[in-house]
Formats: sequence, C-alpha cells, structure tokens
Amino acid sequence: MSIDIDRMEAWARHGAAADPDAVLALIARLRETEKERDDHEQARTALEEALGQVMAERDALAAHYHVIRRELGACQRILHQLARAGEVTPAYAEDAKMALADEPATSLVKRDAALLDRMAVALNDDHFEYEAIAPDAAANWLHEQAEEMRRQAEQTR
Repeated sequence: MSIDIDRMEAWARHGAAADPDAVLALIARLRETEKERDDHEQARTALEEALGQVMAERDALAAHYHVIRRELGACQRILHQLARAGEVTPAYAEDAKMALADEPATSLVKRDAALLDRMAVALNDDHFEYEAIAPDAAANWLHEQAEEMRRQAEQTR
C-alpha cells in the first residue's frame, strides 16, 4: 500500500481533515521518517562497500602472508646452515624461526604492543620530561599522534 503524502497534505491544508494541524504534523513526521530511512539505506550501502573492500584487502594480505611465510621458511633454513658454518650469528636463524612460529593474531598484538611502547617513550621524552602527566594531556597527545599516523597512512595511498 502506497501513501500519496502530497495529496494528504493538500487535503489537510484545504480543511478536509477534522484536525488539519495534527494531520500536517503527522505528514511532517512521515517525511522525516522517510528521510531517515533513505539516510540509513545510504549508510548501509556505504558500509557494505567498505566491508567488501576490507574483505578483499584481508584476502590479499592472507595470500601475501602465506607467500612471505613460505619464503621466510626457506631463508630460515639457509640462515640455520650459515649459522652452523659460523658465517652468521645463530640469532638470525632463531629470529626467523620465532617469526615463523607466530600466528597473524600474535603478530598483530606484538605490533600493537610495540607501538604502545614507542608512544609511551615518546610521550615521556618529548612532552612531559619534568612534570607529572595529566591524564587528559596524555590522552590528547595520543589522539594527536594517532591522527598524524592516519594522515601519513592516507598520504602513502
């Protein structure tokens, strides 16, 4: 069932309704609701497109991860042989072995932890060396750093 809102509005304006003001208020709310519905539909479409892009990037990264993992395995074996021959320090082979043992989620957590460590050092060294750090000042500084990182990421696209 379709409602002709313009026709209802004209009907109310010409006094055909018992309470024209109430009808006009309902018509205004109906138009607002339709606008909200359209806005939500646009947002849903945009989210679906973004999700599709994220999933494509995820699939590409997964494929890239497996290629790198395979190649790192070959490098690790060579490093192990070189370490036994005394050509390189055994730490290189062990580092490669540890990287191969990590799962993607573990690597992500380690990356995030390293980032937090760097941010804490920078926060302490750059801005608050001789004073107590106020929580809001620290939070503002961290937000500024995050925004700067986003800007840099956008510039590299």
